[in-house]
Amino acid sequence: MQQVNQIFVKRIYSSIVFTLLVLGLTPFSVNHAMAVPPVPGDIVVTDPNNNGLWEQSPAGGPPVLIYLGPPYLSPNHVVVDPATGDFIVSDNQFQTGIYRQNPAGGPPAVIFTGPPYGNAGNLVIEPSTGDAIVPNNNPGAIYRQSLAGGPPAVIFSGAPYVSPSGVTIEPGTGDFIVTDSSGAVFRQNPAGGPPAVIFSGAPYGFLRNVIVEPATGDFIIADSSSATIWRQNPAGGPPVPIFSGAPYVSPSDITFEPATGDFIVSDFFADVLRQNPAGGPPAVIFSGAPYGNPSGVFVVPALIVVGGEIIPIETTSLILAGAQSFSWMIPVVLSVLGIGLVLVRRH
Repeated sequence: MQQVNQIFVKRIYSSIVFTLLVLGLTPFSVNHAMAVPPVPGDIVVTDPNNNGLWEQSPAGGPPVLIYLGPPYLSPNHVVVDPATGDFIVSDNQFQTGIYRQNPAGGPPAVIFTGPPYGNAGNLVIEPSTGDAIVPNNNPGAIYRQSLAGGPPAVIFSGAPYVSPSGVTIEPGTGDFIVTDSSGAVFRQNPAGGPPAVIFSGAPYGFLRNVIVEPATGDFIIADSSSATIWRQNPAGGPPVPIFSGAPYVSPSDITFEPATGDFIVSDFFADVLRQNPAGGPPAVIFSGAPYGNPSGVFVVPALIVVGGEIIPIETTSLILAGAQSFSWMIPVVLSVLGIGLVLVRRH
């Protein structure tokens, strides 16, 4: 009942904020926070146009504001820290960096900002270390960022990277799969050294983020300049389009929805969409205000809610917790993390 009430309050709050924003009565520079944990299965959206993070129901309707305003300057991408349940956010403004965001709202904490970061891209969490792996433009590099803070370590910097924009982890190898906005896909050894080219050149345009499709192991890539979602064979060769053209204008990020197997795509021209992996035009989940330029998308995993706190539980912890009584369990494969991570929520 408490969870139902929280969701109801959150949706009412969302409607009020949405109305005020549309009427121009609430400027984007004003900070808002909703002291209610996100609903599992909802989509977290970063928006550099209004410096905010939003919670979007996959069923549609206007999003709920998580936090908006400073210290964010251009929030680019978001993932979850499996150790805490916090959101880890990269900011694409020059020489900003990485933040830790309480999912219930409030201003984020700084993990690290400033040089060597130029423009931090679409990060991912490495399961074996808990570090954030961050592609960086200006200079073109792949960094390893401890979530405890401190400056990042360089995994590799320089050619053939030009402008790394996205990264994911291949489950079978642990390699980092990196998209470069110059139109190339690379395989990066986590230990360092120059990356290997998987495919480069036409038909790729300005590549953004990449994920691994759990069912096939293929790399799914958002291409903003050609308005295309591509399927790339890990062994190489030219990609195959899943869908290209309207309603896509400039796809900026992509994530996997475990409940359906669909891809959730953010389009920089104010859309959040659902793409069938088999192809065909995407369905619009929500479009327009209060979104400015949706950049990053991430599906909230199922969680335990205890005393108002949200706690993700790893597979090993779940096995050891056999004596506990859970009313139900929801297995979630977090393809963004590149591993099978089982999380549950208790009423």
